[in-house]
This record gives sequence, C-alpha cells and structure tokens, in this order.
Amino acid sequence: MNSITSTDIDYVPQEYRDPFWTMFFILFMVIGFFFFLNLFIGVVVTTFNSEHDRLGGNDLLTEKQREWIDLKLLILRAAPIKRMTPLSSKISKISFKIVSHPWFEKFI
Repeated sequence: MNSITSTDIDYVPQEYRDPFWTMFFILFMVIGFFFFLNLFIGVVVTTFNSEHDRLGGNDLLTEKQREWIDLKLLILRAAPIKRMTPLSSKISKISFKIVSHPWFEKFI
C-alpha cells in the first residue's frame, strides 16, 4: 500500500489519496496472477505432451511407417462379415427369404 499512498518528492504521504490506483493495483495483481498461471500451465501441458510423444516412439517414425501402423491397427479392428445361409427345410427357406428381403427391415 506504500505505492498507493505515495506522493511527489518532499511531500507527506496521504492515506488512500486516489482510489483509481488502488483498484488498478488490485486488478493488476489478480489479472497478472491468472495470466502467468495460465502461461505456466500451458508450458507444463505442452512439455508433458511432447515428452509423452517422444517416449511413445512417435517421434522417430517416418510418415510411411505411421501409415503402416495405422493400416495394421485398422486391419486388426476389422471383423469378417457373417453370411447367413438358409437351412434345408422348406419353412426355413421361406422364412429366410422373407427376413432377408430389404423391405422386411422397413416393415419391422
């Protein structure tokens, strides 16, 4: 608060002479704190992400190697299509034709 009550040289300090400067210092401290806190957190998060990528092995791969890994993961996730075949009885064949017809899904 000494900076708020200060006056020119060779004058006696006056207590809370200008309320504008009081609010300025309070806002400056609060906003400055949040600004530097966000800046610090941003640097920490960016450093963490870059170290995570470096340790994960993504940093040393070429573009072709990354594409190959992505393709391999895509193939592992893929599942074969199951084809249904009708049974040998006559009722099963009729039921299978009805159920496999495209209009059956819309009707249901």
